Amino acid sequence: MTPTPGHLDDTVIRAGTRALSRPPVDARLRRILALDATGMILFGLAYLVARVPLARLLGVGDTLVITIGGLMLTIGTGVALLALRTRPPSACVLSVIVIGAAWVAASIASLALDWWDTTTVGTVWITLQAVPVSLLSIVQFAALRARTRRPARPWGSL
Repeated sequence: MTPTPGHLDDTVIRAGTRALSRPPVDARLRRILALDATGMILFGLAYLVARVPLARLLGVGDTLVITIGGLMLTIGTGVALLALRTRPPSACVLSVIVIGAAWVAASIASLALDWWDTTTVGTVWITLQAVPVSLLSIVQFAALRARTRRPARPWGSL
């Protein structure tokens, strides 16, 4: 027997309760993007402002620190603008995810292939900064995927 709209079964009530307890997918995605943008902008600015001491501390050239700082600031600004959109376009969000994954891959490759003669602090920093970047990429992907899932229809195919 198919339930009628006047007779809600507890499955529908539970689904409705879950829907009310979590923010809408787009709002969650926008908050995740805003968090990502904030981190990129803050670290990008720090890299640009303190490039010489950071280069010495990490054991890399200040040109690399300036380049990374500029990239982070530019990409972070783009992600911030994306987070301001009511419904960020999926292709743009996917680009952010791919950039994050590429960042992590480049970080790992730089250590594995010994691209720079980093200090111990530099090696630890490169490793540690890859962790939040990878986590944000995973969370962004999950939120994007949740957006594309079809909601269950409790009443069958009405």
